[in-house]
Amino acid sequence: MSRYFLLDDSPSLPASLCWSAALDAPAPKSKRPVTVPERRCIVTRRSRPIASLLRFVVAPDGQIVLDLRRRLEGRGLWVCAQKDCVERAVRTRAFAKSAGRPVVVPSDLALRTESLLRQRLVQGLSLVRKAGHLVGGFDRVAALCASGKALLILVASDGTARARKRARDLGTGNGVPVEDRLAGEALTQVLGRNRITFAALAQGQAAQNWLGEWHGFRAFVSVTGCGKQGRHDGR
Repeated sequence: MSRYFLLDDSPSLPASLCWSAALDAPAPKSKRPVTVPERRCIVTRRSRPIASLLRFVVAPDGQIVLDLRRRLEGRGLWVCAQKDCVERAVRTRAFAKSAGRPVVVPSDLALRTESLLRQRLVQGLSLVRKAGHLVGGFDRVAALCASGKALLILVASDGTARARKRARDLGTGNGVPVEDRLAGEALTQVLGRNRITFAALAQGQAAQNWLGEWHGFRAFVSVTGCGKQGRHDGR
């Protein structure tokens, strides 16, 4: 795997993959209209705001790699930030056609991208914890929900059916959404305790920033048929 797949050692939020409107800052007072940068997806051939796209580049060894922070040198090859669109880019050889040269594209590029995005989520969640906006353990999560300050309940994806039901019931009873896309190992890694199955985000800017990352990840793994729009030949 190319070294360009490695995440930055010191990630910061908001990161380059922020899709959520929660991160939008107030528009500056100016008579000039605010221009949102756009790029064209090499699969759908549609122009979209760069916040809803992923940037890939051709590494020196010819391999296609994901540029999470959009800082790597080289021409950017932009793909809609959805898993099915990345998969279609691989199948249709859109990267080579857009780059105008032979490139090496891992057959599991979509899975690698999902793994990196998930890793980025875990790193971001650590920042939320440091900011004091993350609690772990069912009792603490329940107390946070009761206080009305919970933004999101996290239950381990590899938790038992009973655990997931408890989380859903707790969320339903308090009007708090529940997500189960992170494994218990990841939650335990962030909170630094014995096995963690339940966690929750409390109100705060760090948590709001992370939610932007989370919504982006959900959009990536969702099945939307993005790659079925427009032309798919990568030209």
